[in-house]
Amino acid sequence: MSVEEEKTIAQKFWGKFISIGKKTFLNKKVLIISLVVIAVVLSLTIFYVMKVEKRRANVKKLYVNAFEKYKKVEGQIDKINLDRAGIAINALKKVTNTNESFSENYLAYFNLGNIYALLKKYNIAIKYYKKSMEASSSFFIRPKAMVHLSRIYILQNKNKLAENLLLKVAGENDNFYQDLAYYNLGSFYQSKKNIKKAVEAFKKVRKKSAFFKNAQNSIEVIQRLKKINKNS
Repeated sequence: MSVEEEKTIAQKFWGKFISIGKKTFLNKKVLIISLVVIAVVLSLTIFYVMKVEKRRANVKKLYVNAFEKYKKVEGQIDKINLDRAGIAINALKKVTNTNESFSENYLAYFNLGNIYALLKKYNIAIKYYKKSMEASSSFFIRPKAMVHLSRIYILQNKNKLAENLLLKVAGENDNFYQDLAYYNLGSFYQSKKNIKKAVEAFKKVRKKSAFFKNAQNSIEVIQRLKKINKNS
């Protein structure tokens, strides 16, 4: 092998060595940058989660306090607990005024809706029930608020709104609230003398439901009245 050939081989070898060295250095540099970015993102995520949990804990504390006051209203408004209702409203509004989207916020909206419904301030109650309905479909308070809202619509003779709302509850759920919706629909149709639809709704209440017996009793009453009307 000539000297020139040896020089060429040596140059190629050192060229490859330097190239590998540069790539290794660059790879290390990329790796370090990546690790720094990951560390920063992780730190920011932990900070954000801790901040959210702190806010959640604050809302929960406010709601626990408000709910204790809400329970004292005892589902009715009279001279004795009218002041209690005002105290409960103020406490619940401290929860809703946080403008968060935690479960306690939606519970507070629902509780406020109930109090205003008892006070017969139906338009305000509607506002709070609708806010409660913004909760996730998997959260029980959503269908519960829809059922309560349908009752107000019935009181206001907004029958189509009430019917559509109950049908929506029945369509979105396959649990207690579906049965409740069908039972309420049956009662609603029955009150409107729409006997065919009433019976259809009552029949959709499942056997394992707490409303099944009442639904069957309602069907029996309807059938008895039909016989009486035929014989009269």
